[in-house]
Amino acid sequence: MMTLKDRLVEIVLEALEKSVPSEEMVAFFRAYNDLLGDLNDVPFDWYVKTISDEEQLKLLIEFSVIVFDEKWIDMVNMTYRVINPEKFTQLVSILFEGFPKPKHYVIEVLLALLSNIKQQLSKTRWESGETLSEIDQICSTNELIFAVRSSFLYLLELPDYDSFELFYEERTKPFASAMARSRSRQDFTTRISLIKECFWHVRKQNEMDVEQALELFHKLNTGVNDELLRNAYLQYTASLNRFMQPSPEENSPNPTRIAKQILKLVPVTSFESLTSDYKQRKLPEILAGLAAVWSTMVSKDVSSTRNYLAPHCVQILCILRLMSVDRTEDGVAKHLAEVLTGQGKSLVYLFICFL
Repeated sequence: MMTLKDRLVEIVLEALEKSVPSEEMVAFFRAYNDLLGDLNDVPFDWYVKTISDEEQLKLLIEFSVIVFDEKWIDMVNMTYRVINPEKFTQLVSILFEGFPKPKHYVIEVLLALLSNIKQQLSKTRWESGETLSEIDQICSTNELIFAVRSSFLYLLELPDYDSFELFYEERTKPFASAMARSRSRQDFTTRISLIKECFWHVRKQNEMDVEQALELFHKLNTGVNDELLRNAYLQYTASLNRFMQPSPEENSPNPTRIAKQILKLVPVTSFESLTSDYKQRKLPEILAGLAAVWSTMVSKDVSSTRNYLAPHCVQILCILRLMSVDRTEDGVAKHLAEVLTGQGKSLVYLFICFL
């Protein structure tokens, strides 16, 4: 904890060296003060993974320094919560002599994020070679602080991870990537805002599967052909998985290559002329290609953790429904769709415009 405090002081000292207008400095310390407030609310529970030696594990439990919760019973690697950190540290030094002390991953993540903030304050050039002014340093750090604060909520997810190292990567690498790869202040602002959206979106995209979505859909709609919608959605997911597979000579999906592929599938015709066969076979594939291009472009920094955003189930079903995929007759019927708050109206609109 003392290391965290030292890092916070270092950030203040770095900021005070900047010669910027008073309003910029005031804005920085407002952001910094909000950061301190959010840090004060962070739960600093210490979690450790399965201890291989059963005797040592038994001793740690008997000494009431770690506990196990039933909700973690099905995990690949069991998670234990440290309930007496001081005694745990003492016992670990004896029981695991010669081995490093188990990391406190919440603290490790926070140290990395605070280091990023300090680094942004002292950053002199963007990736393009463009120089950062001291105002750029202060303002971009404000944006970084805001994004970092929004990620604190996800620190609560630590005990549910099978790999704490993966948790550490997902919480820290996107910020480090944005800082290292941004080519300008505007690019940095865009990347940082996308990271905030990504953290939220990655959790929402698997919140509901196609069966749950169709069940919810039926409560508000009639005359829907479930089989046609379901089949089109399954074809979409299969095509999306194919598009997202990088070629042997690429490390990640190539949006330019994907875009060229789907352009060959788009017919030069009106909605009224779209055949039922086209809507069922080609349209889900085109939609998957659009989703793949969008995913690779907005996941620039989150993809460093092997995560990609993808449109969630409700968005895709909405698009398929608007395009009359659930109708056997040719053409696209004229109708409206209600997309609830938080279900992604802007993305639905974007994809429909392209189709």
